Amino acid sequence: MTEESKSIMFSPATVVAMLMEAEKNGFPLEEWRAANGEQKQLLELMPPYHKQIVENGIPEMKGIFALSSTEIEKFLKENGMEMQIPPFTFPPQIGIASFMEVQMKWPEAQVVTIRMGEMGEMGEDIESGETLIADGIRLKSEVAHFQIGTEQVVTSIGTKTDDKIYVATSKAPKDVFDLVSTIDELFSLAKPDKYSRQYKGIAFPMICAKEEMPLEWLKGFQLGKESFIDFAVQGNELAVDEFGVIARSGTAGSITLGISYSPPPLVIRSPFLIWVERNGVIIFYSYMAEDSWKRPPKTIE
Repeated sequence: MTEESKSIMFSPATVVAMLMEAEKNGFPLEEWRAANGEQKQLLELMPPYHKQIVENGIPEMKGIFALSSTEIEKFLKENGMEMQIPPFTFPPQIGIASFMEVQMKWPEAQVVTIRMGEMGEMGEDIESGETLIADGIRLKSEVAHFQIGTEQVVTSIGTKTDDKIYVATSKAPKDVFDLVSTIDELFSLAKPDKYSRQYKGIAFPMICAKEEMPLEWLKGFQLGKESFIDFAVQGNELAVDEFGVIARSGTAGSITLGISYSPPPLVIRSPFLIWVERNGVIIFYSYMAEDSWKRPPKTIE
């Protein structure tokens, strides 16, 4: 039996939207710099997403620029996505986040049962010897197939919301950028001259997927002013049934601020000494523990 592949989801759109929250708040795009190969790939992917968001082509997109991790968590929770964000150090860190939920309805669909895998005569998976059955959907209208090469078929499915869903079989991608490049290539090849009448309609398994993945490769991304991304995480969800599709993505991160910003104050968080000096002589000494941490009556009239 071959090793089972693992689902993977990624939204460059919410990564770009998150970074644009920094752009809106004093970190101009022209000062952004990549620190590794993955970040260079992100910058190459960025222009169409940036343009779409600026022109409100993704009205479902929301964003936030925050001074604490709890603000980020609250923003995501209010949008139905819960992620834990490490507490910020006060205040050389600030937070940025984005979220989108895209809903699409099928023109018509029916529920079917699908035997999965490469099947033998008895309906068993050839490699595992097990019958793999999944709940699925079948769509007949607004479906177009494109023959890419001798074996690859890309299928386009229209929705009531004018968005399109594309489906194609593929080997497991190595990482998120391999996922993006594979899909981009197939999409670029699915043109009218490749239209195929070999199939009519499509059936595929229903989907209920949810994952949270750290974007380790985004750490160190330079935003200018000697500031950089020091934490980033993305949560993704995809649901597909006989009614339609919901794709949800949230990306959150924190920025370590550079020296061009005012230094933060020293914040005392434990018992401390406080004393009074006059003319080189200490005239009052004290050590303040938790029992004395409270507001006094007004000190000076």
